[in-house]
Amino acid sequence: MVNNKLKLVKSATAFVIGAAVLTGSFAAAGSDTAFAKSSTSVKVSNGKLVYKSTGKVVKGYKTYNKALYKDGKKLTGLYKKTYYKAGKKATGTYKSVYYKAGKAFTGVTNKTYYKAGKKATGTYKNVYYKSGKAYTGVVNKTYYKAGKKATGLYKGVYYKTGKAATGIYKDQLYVSGNLNKGLTVYKDQLYKDAVLNKGLVVFKDQLYKDAALNKGLIEFEGKFYFDAALANDTYTVEGVERAFEKGIEVGAKVKAVEAINGTTVKVTFNKAVDKTDAEKLNVVTIEGAPLSAGKLSEDGKTLTLTSTTAIKVTDATVVVNAIQTKADAKVSTEKFVSKITFEDKVAPSILSVEAQTNGTVAKTATIQLSEPVKAGVLVKVDGDYVAVTSFTGTSDKLELTGLNLEAGKAHTLEVINAEDTAGNKVVSISANFTVSVDAAIPSATVSAGANDKEILVTFSKAMNVAKVAGITVKDEALADVKVSNVAVVEGSKDTQFKITVTDEIFKNKDSRTFSVVLPKDMEDKLGNKTTDSVLKVTLTKDAVKPVATGYNVVKDKDGKVESIEINFSEGLKAGALATDTTVYTAASSIVNANGVLDTDTFKNFKSQEVKAGDKKVVFKAATAETISGQYAISFKSDLVTDQAEASNKSAAFNYTIDFGQGQQATEFVVTDAISSSNVITVTFPEAVKGGAVAGSATDLANYTLGGKPLQAGTTITLDKDQKVATITLPAESIAKDDKASVFTAANIKNIAGTKTVKSYTNTVDVKDNVAPVVQSAKILDNKTIELTYSEALALTGADAGESFKIVQGTDTLVLTATELKASVASGFENKLVLKIAKGTDTAEVPAKPADAEVSGTDAKIATLTNKDKATADETVNYKVVNNAGKLELQNADTSAVVIADLATKQTVDLNGVTVTIDGAAADGNTFTVKTVKAVAGTPAASATTLDLTKEISIETLNPTSKVVTDKSGAKNEHKKAVKVTVSK
Repeated sequence: MVNNKLKLVKSATAFVIGAAVLTGSFAAAGSDTAFAKSSTSVKVSNGKLVYKSTGKVVKGYKTYNKALYKDGKKLTGLYKKTYYKAGKKATGTYKSVYYKAGKAFTGVTNKTYYKAGKKATGTYKNVYYKSGKAYTGVVNKTYYKAGKKATGLYKGVYYKTGKAATGIYKDQLYVSGNLNKGLTVYKDQLYKDAVLNKGLVVFKDQLYKDAALNKGLIEFEGKFYFDAALANDTYTVEGVERAFEKGIEVGAKVKAVEAINGTTVKVTFNKAVDKTDAEKLNVVTIEGAPLSAGKLSEDGKTLTLTSTTAIKVTDATVVVNAIQTKADAKVSTEKFVSKITFEDKVAPSILSVEAQTNGTVAKTATIQLSEPVKAGVLVKVDGDYVAVTSFTGTSDKLELTGLNLEAGKAHTLEVINAEDTAGNKVVSISANFTVSVDAAIPSATVSAGANDKEILVTFSKAMNVAKVAGITVKDEALADVKVSNVAVVEGSKDTQFKITVTDEIFKNKDSRTFSVVLPKDMEDKLGNKTTDSVLKVTLTKDAVKPVATGYNVVKDKDGKVESIEINFSEGLKAGALATDTTVYTAASSIVNANGVLDTDTFKNFKSQEVKAGDKKVVFKAATAETISGQYAISFKSDLVTDQAEASNKSAAFNYTIDFGQGQQATEFVVTDAISSSNVITVTFPEAVKGGAVAGSATDLANYTLGGKPLQAGTTITLDKDQKVATITLPAESIAKDDKASVFTAANIKNIAGTKTVKSYTNTVDVKDNVAPVVQSAKILDNKTIELTYSEALALTGADAGESFKIVQGTDTLVLTATELKASVASGFENKLVLKIAKGTDTAEVPAKPADAEVSGTDAKIATLTNKDKATADETVNYKVVNNAGKLELQNADTSAVVIADLATKQTVDLNGVTVTIDGAAADGNTFTVKTVKAVAGTPAASATTLDLTKEISIETLNPTSKVVTDKSGAKNEHKKAVKVTVSK
């Protein structure tokens, strides 16, 4: 079959060739004809393709024997975008184009990138080429190395995966590719320029120590930092409280005073204060709010006080007197004076509801309110009224009894008519709650107590004190031991109880082991009952004498000594030191700092009652006394006795007690500061410096008023003895009446320069002396101007003509006092309305146009035209008369002929109005024509108005008697010579 196909091809070829010969042309020039290798029509002769029959070169593009010929020669070049070399499809470069197997190549060969045969720029298989070569460098902000996006330095810029990056490269920090300059935080570390920071530096308000944020307290450039932030709190450093404000270390002081509800005031301190000193009555006072003695928090930094009446004060003076610090009785807080404004406008709310049971039903519940409420409040639980335990006055807790609430289920509580002390009343507030179950049996432990005969029983939860009883003690032979009644330990929240063994137990032994028998049925607060149990406790004979562990000097707010406290290592026996024992009786000797025996300084200090368990002895003076310097006090042996069975008495001991240097040695106190008519008189106990020297009492910088430095223009003079400074406040310095403006004096020295005034803070009465000032003016109408002042106004009268000067253009509008009326704008106390009241107003007379009308019996025969041309006021009666066969128009009143023949003339002019007579006129017709001339109108006018076509200004004046003043007690008159342009 193959042979048959070959025959067919040969026959077809022979036919074509034959046809070409017959027509005289082999093929069109440029055609591409293929010849079989065994073709008999062509052959290669001398390297050229020719026809066998003629020997002529075959023209055009011919393929013979798998080679392409052009005009008989093997082609080297392009044909149909294909590259041939010696007639064969070739690989290589031709005319700067690279071909592969004849086609323009796209791809990489010999490390060169071609696109359509040209060396190309671009990305090929993730490699970037430029002019055919894998590129090293930066293009379009991308770094390539050998065509790949690379990481590393290039011309000093750091790249990561081709992009300028931020990071560490060879231990140096680069930011956006460049070496870092200045301070930068990278991955929580601080770099200075390109390397880790060394030393202390503040960056973005945070302190760094080397490369990390600072830890702990440290001082840097005059400011303290705690951790990384500027120190602005109280910190305990090595056991010592240190307080700071904005990086500056400060002494003990009040941080804030605030009313937290209608009857409760909270005072916070920056350091812990002494409990006894803080809880004295009148340590804190608020003008207009009677406060009880305060209650100090456990940390000693918050003092809570209550008022017997609702607190409602405005700019009331609050004073917190100096209070001893807990850490050092010789250091007290600064006296605090400030202002407080408070009015409780918030009704009570429910903070929490607690209901517990040890079974399935709760019988009681406790409601914690946001503030104390008055008695009489009602409560519903699940829709039913329940009993509220009665209380007197107010309470912020409501105790509910007689309940029957199922545990584990949600219940709804409603408080009705809850009213606080300020009168804020809420009709109904609700809360949802669930009864919790505590069925755990109370457990207990026992331990040795405060002395060698005391046993301490500690329960796992708060107990019903009345049910803790029947505890017995047995010795090693299980014989009964006599004990005192069980007593709850104060402050233990009913979890600890003490028992004292009354039998002698250490006669033959120094250590005893006892069995404490705890009976069943002792109950916790919920009624959970104890089970029988026996616990062992060992008591050891106390053979150690009570040892003095320190002293404390208690001073009042003025620095005078109130008492001397001697602390001991253990609780003392009741009456261990007889009451009213003097210090001189308790001591064998008292020697002052000069080595002189003292017999008088402490004669008024006597011991107070010592109760069982007290750990200190207090010597107190009836009246606080001024004591300074150091005294060596040698206390006698056997001064006090402990509570041990075999009582131990204290050994002799010595204390050199430092009462301080005495403020009079380096300080003195301002005697008084009073104010009258904005003149403050400060009285000193001794002569003080004056003039332009340090510590001068005439230096404005040494005083403040209302929390601000004294204003420029204030004058200060001293009397001849230099003990009284008179401070005269300048005009325009007090913007508002203040009967309790905070006044301070400091840094003032006595005339010898040996003492400095103790920082003085008090309040003085100052009066508003700032005049109200016109700020703007505007026209309301042609008789009224509205002025806006800098503050609220009051008027002594309405006649203000002498208080202002009004200028229109260049002309002054002359007005008497009564011709300009003033009033304060309703609802805008700082706006004044001025109304001109000069002369009499005239009403508007409207203009009247000319007109005419026709009337009468036969008015229809007359027509009027040009009625608006009437020139006079006139009324004419007309009649038509038949005179000898002719109709004529006559004046009916005078019989004068107006028109002799109506057949020939039908019009007549009356004062510019044309009267036309109709052809239907007949003898006896009558009519009347009335003309009215035009009258010019007169507009309404005021005798005196503002000329709104001109620029208007107004200037303040001060008349003989004040008219325009502020609302202060001083009635400051408005500032004169203030000129403003009136807007329209």
